[in-house]
Amino acid sequence: MNNRLVAAVVVVIIAVGAYLLFANNNNNQNNTNGTQNNGNNNNVTPPPPPPPSAQPSPSPSSTQPLTGEVVVEYTTSGYSPSTFTVKKGTKVTFTNKTTGQMWPASAPHPTHTNYPEFDPKQAIAANQSWSFTLDKTGKWNFHDHLFPSRFGSVTVVE
Repeated sequence: MNNRLVAAVVVVIIAVGAYLLFANNNNNQNNTNGTQNNGNNNNVTPPPPPPPSAQPSPSPSSTQPLTGEVVVEYTTSGYSPSTFTVKKGTKVTFTNKTTGQMWPASAPHPTHTNYPEFDPKQAIAANQSWSFTLDKTGKWNFHDHLFPSRFGSVTVVE
């Protein structure tokens, strides 16, 4: 009986610690100059511009609503764009550009209760995609369920 109680206490402590870590990362998402703080001090080189024939990709911090289907690339550095605005009804496709899995989902980690439909309910394999149509207005924080320190937000407007 004591072993079960100790195990239960340990599980609760780990869950609370994970929640506090995610909440702290979410609160520190923007530093003083408005760029994303991804939890480390490494300088990240932005990706090269797309070739002239390709459709321009959204900026990492777009405040004007993006139009058409929005593609969010997931790399070992996180989501790109990580913060963006779309109109209600916009389809967003999360594309896994890593060699591992990803699992995009709404906050908070690990319950995904802020926008429960914004969750594929399973990991997305390397080089695969998952699409979701955002049909609720508001600001929705999201993260990788497998690596909750990788996160972003999307604002959905009318």
